[in-house]
Amino acid sequence: MKKLFVSLSMLIVGVVSAHALPPATAGYGLAWSDEFNGTSLDTVNNWSYDTMVMNQTEWENYTRSCVTVEDGKLVIWSKYDPNVSKYYGYTSGRIDSHDKKIFTYGYFETSIKAPLGQVSGPGLWSAVWLLGNSIHHGVAWPTCGEMEIYEQRPSNAVVQSNMPQPVPATIGDNEFIACCHYAVTNVPGFPYYPSYHSCQRNYSTALSDRFHTYGILWDSLHVEYYFDDTLFWGVDFPVVNGTNFGTPSITLPDNFVTFHSPFYWIINVAIGGSYEGGLIDNAIFPTKMELDYVRVYQKGIVKAANREIKQQTLHSFFLVNPSTAQFMVYDLSGKLVADYSSNVKRMKPGDNVMNMPPSTLSNGVYVVKLIDNGVSASRILVTAR
Repeated sequence: MKKLFVSLSMLIVGVVSAHALPPATAGYGLAWSDEFNGTSLDTVNNWSYDTMVMNQTEWENYTRSCVTVEDGKLVIWSKYDPNVSKYYGYTSGRIDSHDKKIFTYGYFETSIKAPLGQVSGPGLWSAVWLLGNSIHHGVAWPTCGEMEIYEQRPSNAVVQSNMPQPVPATIGDNEFIACCHYAVTNVPGFPYYPSYHSCQRNYSTALSDRFHTYGILWDSLHVEYYFDDTLFWGVDFPVVNGTNFGTPSITLPDNFVTFHSPFYWIINVAIGGSYEGGLIDNAIFPTKMELDYVRVYQKGIVKAANREIKQQTLHSFFLVNPSTAQFMVYDLSGKLVADYSSNVKRMKPGDNVMNMPPSTLSNGVYVVKLIDNGVSASRILVTAR
């Protein structure tokens, strides 16, 4: 049967969170997101491939081939080839949104399935973080500022800090750290000494077990850090044995300009480096970090974000067997609520677009699935009338 090129579209609300945001974000609306739908990275509007290495002891070579978009996810691959001598044979990926998607204040959230970094030894140093956009306009690190949403910690390497860590550093894929860095100018002998404020978060099992949400709430007064929608590091929190291990003030003379200027996203997986103690177990490769989305919520745009209705392309590909293809809609419990398979079966050569108006669907969140010739494509939709 002749292949038909089909673009499935549907009237939907701009994608919003399918889970409840932390109470502290009341009054916030979706300002921007990348849901990583489609088959390629949007390098025109959102992202740039990046080869910048912050830690000069990293061992990987960042390549575009290690960054893919598949099944509605961004995937950062890490690989090892013993036959390649350059960069010790390690390749990985790194992207950023500098000068494209930059934001001052907001709730920054991502959903990550972490890579497995330890088998019999550490090696990976994956991270999703925010960096001051001024670093691309003449302001050096750490004066530009840095906020780590998620930073993998599979080794027991000691991280410098202005204060003791509330949770001791240990080895394991069930731990990550959040950081807030800026330049301290009153340290003798150092014109711009880095502030290494950080806080470790332990989870009950490996963070690669499923997708988890990581977030930073940043406003004009402070920063707070969240894991699975629960605050774990903020102002005056945590307190351990009477000692406050809270996030640093962002209204100090040293860092006021830093934390009241735009920041941008960075997503990468480093390999080795001084942070990991230079230990790498090659048995872990190839491995991958997956992101379901990155989102930025800001104050004052809730109504606009929740009521904007637009036509969005869900997926485009060749239909091999339209006569047997299935196009179905499920609710979040997995119950079938609509079957549009007959619309697919009626398509003819030249019918390149199939519009699926949600007139039969109530307002809500759904999973739409197209199955053709053993290949399926799924997307989460939020419908409105």
